[in-house]
Amino acid sequence: MMDITASHPLQDAWLDFSYKSLQWHFERTRGFVYAAANDAMPGWLKVGKTQNLQQRIEQLNHAGVLGRTRIVFYLETQDRHWLESATHRWLKASGVESQKEFFKTSLDMVQAGICSLEARDKQLFSIAGFYGR
Repeated sequence: MMDITASHPLQDAWLDFSYKSLQWHFERTRGFVYAAANDAMPGWLKVGKTQNLQQRIEQLNHAGVLGRTRIVFYLETQDRHWLESATHRWLKASGVESQKEFFKTSLDMVQAGICSLEARDKQLFSIAGFYGR
């Protein structure tokens, strides 16, 4: 494996390539991670992802599910796939009862997980020099 350090003549090209690759990735993964509640399932929250919140809520309410589903929290993110998956893993590791993407927990817990994971992700990319370029 080649080590590209500050003194290497390809360092700038490598950084440009890395940045463009991540930029391309983020353009395709940008979106929202949300928590949705349904009146028919008190105490349970669905943690999901979408590129379009309005379209997603319409889909959820026309999916043959009893009760009215509403989005109670959302966060815009660079990588909706990663953040949703990381949030699911974090909630399960925290001992929260789950059924697929539904979790029996408080909105505060879901918000804390989503927000802290997103902040950690941004911090890592910032340290690597990919935010603010």
